[in-house]
Amino acid sequence: MIAINKVAETTAPLKVDRAYEELRRLIITLQLAPGAHIDERVLMATFDIGRTPLRAAVQRLVHERLIVYTPRRGAWVSPLSIIDLRQMLEARLELEALIARRMAERITESDMATLCGMLEAARTAICEQNSEELVALDFKFHAFIAQCSGNVYFATFSEQINSTMLRYWHLSSRNVETLPSWETNHQELVRAIASGNPDLAEEQARHHVLGLRELLRDLLS
Repeated sequence: MIAINKVAETTAPLKVDRAYEELRRLIITLQLAPGAHIDERVLMATFDIGRTPLRAAVQRLVHERLIVYTPRRGAWVSPLSIIDLRQMLEARLELEALIARRMAERITESDMATLCGMLEAARTAICEQNSEELVALDFKFHAFIAQCSGNVYFATFSEQINSTMLRYWHLSSRNVETLPSWETNHQELVRAIASGNPDLAEEQARHHVLGLRELLRDLLS
């Protein structure tokens, strides 16, 4: 009996984690559209899990503000909000500028090689028009720069903001005509950081975020 209980204790969290990861992916890639109803029966069949782990996963996503839940009305994917986007970009503008300054002051040859490797992988994703892979690389790119800033709080806050913005990034990447500009913008940011000039790195980081703001504003309007 003890062995059975131990198995149950270890497998239950795994089911919740799997449901969370799969449901989150559907939401951030916009396969579950903003405002879509969370149909438990469909998702239970899709993920091959029970109601309890699915509901636990939904609660985690409610906490992350990706799902909205109201008693008696149920749950649905949270809508995209121009107000939320404006506030996130305002915070990201200042944070990315600070991060770029810090990395420009301390970038190493190893760091530069890693960034160049990411740009090469992104070039492949762009050629294949693989927007999902490109967004994943974009997230890793900015996470790496934040980690290299040497400030653990910059890295933590950057991950939080960028995780929340993933749906907006996927929205911006849906237009394949805009994909080549991704490579240009990120190359310019890397060159600015590699120059070792903190002022230039900060200026380019601000230009980078403001460019995304203009693109998303047009899409959401």
